[in-house]
Amino acid sequence: MTLLDAIEDDPYLPSTSIPTTRLDDQATTSETSAGTSNEEIVLAKRPRQISLFSVTLPLDAISLIMEFFDMIPIPMLDGVVMHAPFRNTVDGTLCISSHHLILSSRKEGVEELWMLHRNIDLVERRPNGLSGGSIVIKCKDFRVIQLDINSPEEFVQVAACIENLASIEDVRLFYPFFYRHMSPILEDGWTAFTPETEYAHLVNSLADEWKISYVNKDFGVSTSIY
Repeated sequence: MTLLDAIEDDPYLPSTSIPTTRLDDQATTSETSAGTSNEEIVLAKRPRQISLFSVTLPLDAISLIMEFFDMIPIPMLDGVVMHAPFRNTVDGTLCISSHHLILSSRKEGVEELWMLHRNIDLVERRPNGLSGGSIVIKCKDFRVIQLDINSPEEFVQVAACIENLASIEDVRLFYPFFYRHMSPILEDGWTAFTPETEYAHLVNSLADEWKISYVNKDFGVSTSIY
């Protein structure tokens, strides 16, 4: 199964429920009662592989989500060619999701691209007249990826979309707040280790000279020091 084939199990869309008007075929409307502090909105991806996800969001987050989906005019585009140093050229389908840039040829054994928008440092446009153009993506991990698009209109839209998604500053729209783990939680990580136990191992013979203080446990003394 390729990445694009697994998109309907999208782990990077919020498990959210939000009623919105149809946003360029990306969302479907769901009725909610007036006067409530939360609204239920159903977010969906475009045709081909549509899956509905639901989460309850506060009212002040609804406008953010609507703006978020407005940034993706073309969620999927066929016939995109990817070039990268020391890699084979890949001709496949480009998928732009809320937090990831994905390119897949839908063929077994062919390398695919799955990259967070936050990993993009610079987007360079190289238009080629009526033949579309190339989008050069320079990543924060020093990778350089080139995407060739053969339609001038789609070239401009995809480039603008990637630029906007890579420059989102509102932390509430970052990937960690949308991630849904796909496997069961095996243990409670909050109890995996305790500061007191680890501290005792560190200080060892100096335990009488140092101690853990809880004076700021409610951040009443300082808001920046734990």
